[in-house]
Amino acid sequence: AQNAHAQRGAAPVAARRVGTPPYMAPEVVRSLDYSVASEYWALGCVIFELVTAERLFDGPTVDAVLERISQRPDRSRTVMAIAHASMELKLLIAQLVAVEKGERLGVDPEDPVREHVFFTMAPPADAFSWEEFE
Repeated sequence: AQNAHAQRGAAPVAARRVGTPPYMAPEVVRSLDYSVASEYWALGCVIFELVTAERLFDGPTVDAVLERISQRPDRSRTVMAIAHASMELKLLIAQLVAVEKGERLGVDPEDPVREHVFFTMAPPADAFSWEEFE
């Protein structure tokens, strides 16, 4: 039997907690329904870690990490304070880790990640190419 979301043609959702704790979206930590928006959250956490060599959410125990994500998920100030990143990169990360899952970059099909200014600004000669990637 399909769930109500699938019956209405909405994006598939799940409702159990799975994932690696530092990259889990707030809705996953809270055991709420989640969808592809949670994957975009994880992508934002990974990009942050690649840029800073630090986790966006960390703690001495798994429970401490999950509590920080659940109770204080807004990290926009932390993201915007990255000293050595371009504004476009900061915005990319901030929009991927938006607390409200409906506001995350990539969730709206009309606003795909690949159209973000970080990927569309004037590239250097050896820039990433979506065409070559596909």
